[in-house]
Amino acid sequence: MEHRRKGLTMKLAVAVAAIAAVQGVIYFAILDRTVGASQWFGGAPAGQTAFRVAVLRSDASAKLNPDHPESYFDLARQWEAILSQEHTPYRIVNDRDLARGLANSADVLVLPWAVCLDDAQRNSIQSFVTSGKGLVLSGATGARAADCSWKGWDTLGKLTGLKSPSATSTLAQLVGAYTGGNFYSGSVPAGYRLSLANREVVMGDAAKPDIYAADYRLRPLESAPGGTLAIHGVRGRGRFVWLGFSENTPAKDPSERGILNAYLFSAVQWAGRRPVAAVANWPKAAGSAVVVAARVVDPRTAQSTMAALRANQVRATFFLDGRTASQAPELVRSLAGQGEIASSGDTPDSFADQAVSRQTARLTDARRRMQNGGGLNLAGFAPPDSLWDDGTVAALRHAGFAYYLDRVAGTRAVPELIAAPAVSFLPVRQVPLARLEAPFADDFEAMAESPLDPPADRLWRDFQIVEKTGGAYTLSFRSDLLGSPENAPALENLLRGIKRHGVWMATGSEMAEWWIRHERVHTDVRQVNDHRIRLAVSNSGSRPVSDTSVYVYLPAAPSRLRVTALLGTGIPHYAVNQDGVLRLDFPKLAARASYLCLISMDEK
Repeated sequence: MEHRRKGLTMKLAVAVAAIAAVQGVIYFAILDRTVGASQWFGGAPAGQTAFRVAVLRSDASAKLNPDHPESYFDLARQWEAILSQEHTPYRIVNDRDLARGLANSADVLVLPWAVCLDDAQRNSIQSFVTSGKGLVLSGATGARAADCSWKGWDTLGKLTGLKSPSATSTLAQLVGAYTGGNFYSGSVPAGYRLSLANREVVMGDAAKPDIYAADYRLRPLESAPGGTLAIHGVRGRGRFVWLGFSENTPAKDPSERGILNAYLFSAVQWAGRRPVAAVANWPKAAGSAVVVAARVVDPRTAQSTMAALRANQVRATFFLDGRTASQAPELVRSLAGQGEIASSGDTPDSFADQAVSRQTARLTDARRRMQNGGGLNLAGFAPPDSLWDDGTVAALRHAGFAYYLDRVAGTRAVPELIAAPAVSFLPVRQVPLARLEAPFADDFEAMAESPLDPPADRLWRDFQIVEKTGGAYTLSFRSDLLGSPENAPALENLLRGIKRHGVWMATGSEMAEWWIRHERVHTDVRQVNDHRIRLAVSNSGSRPVSDTSVYVYLPAAPSRLRVTALLGTGIPHYAVNQDGVLRLDFPKLAARASYLCLISMDEK
């Protein structure tokens, strides 16, 4: 009897285990098809469906440089490195493969500088993209026949809509500036400047360029024909991304190479209708930001400056040197009530080329004078004559500053965080120093550039340029020039116009603090199936982040969309525009917290 009971118990246990196993398989199958949480079933990584990329390696185009054909083949190798790093399946195709057509063997076709094409290849490319596939192409695509004889720009124009294209290699200081609010914005800082000096490039004319030829102030380069260096768009049912420079453009450092590679991979994702996510640069999804930086040179003109700011309810950052501050303590307290006080040093003398210890002593002295006079917490610094060096950065850390203005060596239109040196005995990460990049003209430079034009007009045009990049504009002026009594009405009008554009107005400290928190917010977006996308948003910082928005560039504009919260509190407010860009607004991201959303599109 006991033996029979044990036998029944064993059979029951086996049955329960079998049922549990079946339920587990069903559970993981459902999980894999809904939120993409496992890799138990092989194939594509969890949360992703199969994604195939074809990269052209053209022997015909390599003949353009018969002495060094490897310089062309390096382009395909660059793409292989990028795709391998991102664990994206790809295959190399040749001229014959392209002529026969790729049919359904690839989701994205990459054409690196494919200049020499025959008619069958042109037709194959056109059919591929119009059928709904993705195309990433560079340079003068199809401008020459299969034997590399000149044919014209028709192929490039038909594929991209680029107008009046032309090739040049004569611009010694060419810089490509990225505009903002695009599929690559999660990988490329707004207004980032890519050095293209002494390189062959193709430029043309387009209404909304992704990258345009610019000078170091982000202004469009007048000597560049057309000026468009990259665009994206739709052809037929497919998507394309075109860039007018080579994918292996030399980078000055690993960071620049990393940003360029990230842009190129984002192009593949977007063209292939893969979801791409980006954290909005500014609170409440403001399109751009503005810091008003007033340099108080003559205390007698400060009152008119403050009146113009009060009239528009704008808080500013006032930069004074220690000598001026110590002579007018009451003024310092009044200015602090209108924004924040920051330092321009102990005296107007330059800091660059001095020993770190000397610079630290000067900064400490300037800070002491200002804090003793007004009981203020001094956080910002603007180098006299805009001159600084690596020693200045170290001295700012030693003296306890949080940020500084860089009006000379900027590479982007958003702040850049300079990590503190690692210290082994500190258990927590030190707060980075923020560099507020502000290469824009101030009122004095605007007057020197255009003596016959009001300086406020030049500053307004510069603001509009930065606004298109989605970056931060620093409105820099002197209290005795644009802030003077006779020019105060122009300053008021300028501030009024800027505020009408719905920008985020911030002091230097607010900008630095926001960017430190912003850089701790990360996203991860995965396509689960044709109708579902999983979005993870995390805040790795030690402080909460308020009024943050995340943009998701969807595979297509859905007619119906629903967002479900899987992890975290509440469903964020969301809306999708006609271009298929979903915006999710998070009122508050808690410190060291993660949020998981499921985006459902056109589900039956």
